[in-house]
Parts: sequence; structure tokens; C-alpha cells
Amino acid sequence: MNINWKKWILERLPFSLRVNRIYVFCLLLTLPVRQLHSSFARWSKKLKGKAGASVQVCMLKKIIYDEIGSNIEIDEGDGKPYDFIVRTSLDNLDGERRMIALLDRYKAAGKSYIYVNELVSYEGLWGEHVCEICEYSAEWTSDGWVCELRQKEIITIEVDTYYWGDKGMALSITSSGLPRAIFVYATGYGGGEWVIELPAGYTGPRTFRHNDFDLARLGISPREDINYIYQLKAN
Repeated sequence: MNINWKKWILERLPFSLRVNRIYVFCLLLTLPVRQLHSSFARWSKKLKGKAGASVQVCMLKKIIYDEIGSNIEIDEGDGKPYDFIVRTSLDNLDGERRMIALLDRYKAAGKSYIYVNELVSYEGLWGEHVCEICEYSAEWTSDGWVCELRQKEIITIEVDTYYWGDKGMALSITSSGLPRAIFVYATGYGGGEWVIELPAGYTGPRTFRHNDFDLARLGISPREDINYIYQLKAN
């Protein structure tokens, strides 16, 4: 119930007391009552609105406007995956949270929706390819042969170095048995190249002498094939 408190106070004062000082004094005395009545009126209106709310589109729009003061538009969806779309223009996060809470409370049970803020937009620019890590699985049946991908075996070629008197340096090369021919490259300090061929089946040890070579520039070729990875270990 709405009450015009100024008129209500004035009507209850005798004509002889209807002066400004008495009138203002009565307004001050009734201030707590007027504030309490105003709070009760707002609470009562809100409670009646909740009790009379329905899942109709017009009612949802009215509830949102009464609570947060923002107009929304509701478009019907096809249920794949959303039953309706809510469009609005809110520029504050608190308003969005309150609106979503109201929609969750008053929408029909089991209905899903998506919220679109017309004031928010995203723009992405990629200068290069974007890689994604994905998991794939597959099943197959076969009446023939099945090829299995094996992990490559590592074969180590060890090189021991020592001085050959005052004539230069020597390499002692050993291996666990090479399945193919491997070439060891050594580069001298003067820039010359020295190639040592290790035949298939080579195990060593075998000593190769040369005047000088740079230990930091030893290399092998090939480094791997379809079944093996070859690595050089200088001791």
C-alpha cells in the first residue's frame, strides 16, 4: 500500500498547529516509520513478483528489467543444443551474474540457453599455423600380415684417442658389430679431412694413426637408417 506521508501528517494536525516548524518536526518523528514502511513495500512487491512469475518470455523479460534495469531479447532455439538465446547489452560483470542467476531461477525446468552480450566481441589474428595435440585411436581386422613399428636400436661406436709418440695422434675404434658400413670423419687442425671406413660386421678394436685431427669435429655417416641409430662416443 502506497502512503502519501506528507499529506497523511498534515491531515492529522489541527488547523492551529499546521505551521512549518510543527510540520517539519512531525516529519522527523515519523522518519523511522516511513523508512521501515518503504522497505516493507519493496519487499512485498518483490515477493509478489516471485510468487506470480511464470516461464513465459514476457515474464522473464519483465523480471530481468525490474531487477537489474536492463532490457533483454529472447530468441527461440531448436534445442540443438540450446532451447533459447538471450541477447542483451550489459557493460558490468555484476549485472551479468545477477541476470544469469535470475534466468536459472525462473526458466522452465530442463531448458537450456546461451547468453550473448552485444557489447562484447572477440577478434583473433594468427600469423602462423596453430598446432593442436590430438589423440587418435583406430581398430582394424586383417586376414593377412600385420606390420609392427619397432623402436630403433642404438649402436654406439666408441673412439679412444692417444698420442702416437711424437708422430701424431691415433684413434682406437670399437663397436658392438655394425649391420652396415659406417664412415667416420675426422678433420685436421689445418682443415684437411680424414675418412675412415668401418665395414659391415666391424667390432674392432682397430687403431688408425694420423698426424693431427680435431677431436671436437669427429662425425659419422649415416647417423641412422630404418632399423638403427648410430652414435659416436669419444672417450
